[in-house]
Amino acid sequence: MDMGLNTPFHVAMALESTRDAKLLKELLEMVGEEERWQALRKANDDGDTLLHVAAASCKELDAVELVLDYEKKVQAPQKISLVELKNEYEETPIFTASKEGNLKMLQHVAKCVGPADLRKHFYRGADKTSILHIAIIGQHFDVAVWLLEVDGSLANEMDDSKFTSLQLLAKMPFVFPSHSQFSTLKSLIYYLLPEYEYQDFDHESIRVLRQGTESSNGIGNGNAHTSVFTRINRAIWKFLAEEWVVINDIWQTKKQHKLVMHLTKVLVPKDYSWQENNIRVTSQRQRTVAVFPIFEVSVRHRLIQKKRDSRQDEKGGPQKVDATSYSPTPLLLAASTGIVEIIEQIIEVHPDAINHVDVKELDVLQVTVRTRQLEIFRFLKTCCGTSMMKKLAGRIGREGRTLLHYVAPMKYKRNHEAGVVYELQEELRWFERVRNITPSYLHMHCNDEMNQTGKELFEMEHDAMLKSAQEWLKQTSQSCSAVAVLVATVVFAAIYQVPGGTDDNGVPKLIGSSVFWFFTIMDVLALGSSLSSVVMFLSILSSPFDMWQFRSSLPRRLSLGFTLLFFALITTMMSFTATILLTISRSLNSKRWSANLLYSVAFIPVTIFALMQFPLYMTFKRAVTQLWDMFKRFVPKRVIKTTRRSGKRRLRSSLAKKFQHS
Repeated sequence: MDMGLNTPFHVAMALESTRDAKLLKELLEMVGEEERWQALRKANDDGDTLLHVAAASCKELDAVELVLDYEKKVQAPQKISLVELKNEYEETPIFTASKEGNLKMLQHVAKCVGPADLRKHFYRGADKTSILHIAIIGQHFDVAVWLLEVDGSLANEMDDSKFTSLQLLAKMPFVFPSHSQFSTLKSLIYYLLPEYEYQDFDHESIRVLRQGTESSNGIGNGNAHTSVFTRINRAIWKFLAEEWVVINDIWQTKKQHKLVMHLTKVLVPKDYSWQENNIRVTSQRQRTVAVFPIFEVSVRHRLIQKKRDSRQDEKGGPQKVDATSYSPTPLLLAASTGIVEIIEQIIEVHPDAINHVDVKELDVLQVTVRTRQLEIFRFLKTCCGTSMMKKLAGRIGREGRTLLHYVAPMKYKRNHEAGVVYELQEELRWFERVRNITPSYLHMHCNDEMNQTGKELFEMEHDAMLKSAQEWLKQTSQSCSAVAVLVATVVFAAIYQVPGGTDDNGVPKLIGSSVFWFFTIMDVLALGSSLSSVVMFLSILSSPFDMWQFRSSLPRRLSLGFTLLFFALITTMMSFTATILLTISRSLNSKRWSANLLYSVAFIPVTIFALMQFPLYMTFKRAVTQLWDMFKRFVPKRVIKTTRRSGKRRLRSSLAKKFQHS
């Protein structure tokens, strides 16, 4: 035995090379019948028998068949069978196979148990965790699909936290397609990959993967005319997946997405938690709009702080909420984690679930707004009619909170890679987005706790973020303006010290060279863009840094200032390159490689700067797109259509002329 109390039989069962079970059979034949019986039932340090080891790691069925055959030969009716023996965690081999995702072994061992006795293997004795829960936790969705086909009642089982399988799935956004982030190349591979591959065995999950693949991907319709092409396509991708790990990972991800979507469609019709936990607001609990006198900011802050202190004294400090006392429904869990696939499926199967209000008086729109889930927000605006959206947006929750009050807490704010300024910008845009759907009569509604409107509560909660954004913006603008002034000084001096010098009349000696004109143009552009960036950064430093300026004005100026500075650096390096070329132009005729080297060296600092500031330019790109969309709103549609038609005509005529000349 080793330190884990594993016998040679355990080791032989766990070996991947034991495909024909010869080694295990030889070991079992070496011992007597009584010792063989003990060897089959011998447990290691974790209480695992040979069948547990096989369920966890063995991929071939020969060794398992061998163990089961030897068990049948031994006449010991009073003993518990190997399939029913439990390890230290009170797991049977069937439960272990599900936990490890060994579907092939799970199916085979389950055949040895009658349908009536199979259900007692569906729970772990220690904590009563169901076999379906453990399969979902391990992300073995093929196992979960097969288990639901065997026993659909598993969908309603709960764990110790009173969570069903759908609730558990709603807490795993990373397994859904909407939360998978691929690069452009990986997204293309994801789209082209078939959704399944041939296996050496067939089961329910593979049938699910094959379902609708040909029609959705255009691969074929399953008839004889397209089957050859489909097989060739799969064979090619299978070969590529074996050679490149990246393609194999993408393929596995796509198959997992297909399975988890099917699993969601199976679980949603069996879930009625939105109906069981629904809170009906009676007429006595109906909230009315409350508008309180507007105080100065300093007075309001003092009143709020005094109210907070008094409430903490009354309660004896902040109260802790028992995690087990509140179990959100799958609908609200999916809304908080941003799983739009579950939301779509629930509302499609149970349309009335959109009115669900839980014990905390939260509905799906309030949870979506609080957790900043933009995709869920857009979906609700699309699927809900105008009247339903007004009803949801006009609902007043616990302690008199409207949708605008749910925007204020910063617990669920998103971190922005470009900096705190853009974090604040995203928060302000989210507030405006929610404000646009909130009825106007609720804009001045004050909550019960602080007597504040949604906007006032938002400003108070984001006060610390505002100060951080102000400090960051000031320091960044000062640093960048100093760099821009330095660039302007260098390029301004370069104009009076032209390469090659001047003649007695002050005319540049190299004025006839095209490289000299290139130098002049780049130098002028560098001077203009650097001075323009200085103006942009000075306009930022002279602004009052009001919170609502961070919504569009200040971030736009910052992005524009960065762009001008970046362009100034590019043109400066290009003028520097032109200067070097003019200085050593005679020697470059025979050494063209030196010119290429100069170009490469000149763009090294520009490339480094671009990589460091890439998130800022992605933000700037979105800002330009928004400005263009805003501009198109003020232009008549007839003008846009006429411009597009004329552009297409000019393109066609130019192509026709080129074709005639050729």
